[in-house]
Amino acid sequence: MTTEPTPALQIDDPLTVPASLLPDVLEMVQANRDGDYYQFTLGAELDGSMYCSAFTHWVGWTDDTMRYEIREPSLVVGVAAFEQLYYIDQPALVVEGARQFAVWNVLGGHGIVERATAEELMQDRLVPAACSQAPTGSGFVVRSGCSSQELQYAPTAKLRMEVLTRDGFRCRACGRSPNDHVDLELHVHHIRPWGMGGLTHPLNLITLCNTCHRGLPARNGPDHYVRAFHDLVPRNTAGPEVERGAIQYRDAVLRYRECVVRRLAE
Repeated sequence: MTTEPTPALQIDDPLTVPASLLPDVLEMVQANRDGDYYQFTLGAELDGSMYCSAFTHWVGWTDDTMRYEIREPSLVVGVAAFEQLYYIDQPALVVEGARQFAVWNVLGGHGIVERATAEELMQDRLVPAACSQAPTGSGFVVRSGCSSQELQYAPTAKLRMEVLTRDGFRCRACGRSPNDHVDLELHVHHIRPWGMGGLTHPLNLITLCNTCHRGLPARNGPDHYVRAFHDLVPRNTAGPEVERGAIQYRDAVLRYRECVVRRLAE
């Protein structure tokens, strides 16, 4: 994270660029067709924690249980990555050199980072690391960056109540509630099994009744269970998948910029 002094940011729209940075940004919209790049994303979670994620590929397992994947950032075709992100309404910046790296660190969002720049300024981000699937069901997160709560098996009482409340105290599979069936028990279930590296995170937890929970495969069911349950978790955004992704991206960038503003004010 750069500490270089920057002008006040406009954060009402996460894709708005401050006028003082506009000349730089206009130079960050064209990738070299023959260059090597990495794709990173700077954003912030709902709790205000900032993150840097990457487009990665599998390189191995941490041990023979195949519980955690080891992944490392992938080289991408800069032009193609930039155009693809633009197409799904998640615009990116092309980052070449220290100045543009500093601008991207202030604005956040997707960065198509030139290989030489990444190797000079992001060496720690290029190291292979143990990962778990992201709680959203798409992508991966580095386990060393997860909270202790996310890594423990049992959800805390507070987290369990949060999930039950979110799901309306009903089984998300059959819709039954203890209010209607006095003998019904509600369980908070990991969508991506904890034994397969799933995190104890609200988006990886779902409310199931005891009957539906017992009906699941005894261990590590097929991926279609995981996909189906992720679709049943209530979200704050609606609409087609591309639209939801664009909204979530803008929200993450907005939160990131708010964090930057607070840090610069300290």
